[in-house]
Amino acid sequence: MTEETTTLETAASPARLLVVDDEENIVLTISEVLRLEGYEVSVAASGREAARRLDRGDEYDLILTDLHM
Repeated sequence: MTEETTTLETAASPARLLVVDDEENIVLTISEVLRLEGYEVSVAASGREAARRLDRGDEYDLILTDLHM
């Protein structure tokens, strides 16, 4: 008699990141590298824009920000 084993595979969703910087070239470079690594990336061009995203309920696992905008 053969015993069957069932395995439940769950695909982990990629971490959600927010990149905040007022320099477009920096945002584009960082976000593209992170996307290539499999992350789900959103961008904001200012702290105010990032705060609006958070206020409307967007959730992120990590926020990368420029401290001198």
